[in-house]
Amino acid sequence: MQLATLGERLGVDLWNFQTADGRSIRKALDFLVPIALGDRKWQYQELDGVKPESLFPLMRRAARAYQDKQYQASMSKVPAVDLADRSRLLGQT
Repeated sequence: MQLATLGERLGVDLWNFQTADGRSIRKALDFLVPIALGDRKWQYQELDGVKPESLFPLMRRAARAYQDKQYQASMSKVPAVDLADRSRLLGQT
């Protein structure tokens, strides 16, 4: 069983929402996924260090939400979920 997100409960499609100036979760992920996978380096000032693996849970959810072959292909490069990861309890990894 997968829990509904707050947006889904309110009837708002956050995965496909786009601001008037074009910002969206999808565009942010398109920018960050290559960094998370090590295909591109972070080129901006780091305040606390970049931990690319912190994006993996969001990438997994995006792959399900977008049903996009590009995201599915990216997911083949992401390590499996650690059995100790608490997000597994919510079925959202």
